[in-house]
Amino acid sequence: MIKIESKRTFLRDYARDGSDLESILRFTGDPEVATHSSWGPLTRDETMDYMNKALMAIDAQPRVNFALALVLKSTNELIGNVSLNIRNPQTREAEIGYTLRRDQWHQGYASEAARAVIHFGFTELGLHRIFATTSPHNVPSQRVLEKIGLKREGYLRKNVLQRGSWRDSVLYAVLEDDWPRV
Repeated sequence: MIKIESKRTFLRDYARDGSDLESILRFTGDPEVATHSSWGPLTRDETMDYMNKALMAIDAQPRVNFALALVLKSTNELIGNVSLNIRNPQTREAEIGYTLRRDQWHQGYASEAARAVIHFGFTELGLHRIFATTSPHNVPSQRVLEKIGLKREGYLRKNVLQRGSWRDSVLYAVLEDDWPRV
């Protein structure tokens, strides 16, 4: 089981007993949270499917998908998630993503937790490159990525199908050689 700590949060695998479902549904089912995502808002059944896939990934050998619950240390409350998905094991490249409950936005939790997961990716998984994409309209997410040391690498045209329409993405990345300096 994974447990990654930061100053105010920790990240862990989802609970196998399903007890995280209601907390996860608070952000996956929120239309405003899903505004810039290719998914959602998710129904209860869709959220359960997402959680079950995350639980199945825990036992994969080698493990390549890490969907982790973002939990506040002070209250033990699940407030979001951070994912790290190895996209190419040969080139040691992974994609990071994060989602936070709306009432927890603008408090630095996404930056803190994403930074901890990137550190885990470079130090524990031996990754070479970690990248993220976000909507060009999601300025807060772009700020998070820049704050934690990712550099804007490009603009991808109409690469995401979002609720029946194509949308663009902004591509950010950080290399293992750059990480100790950020």
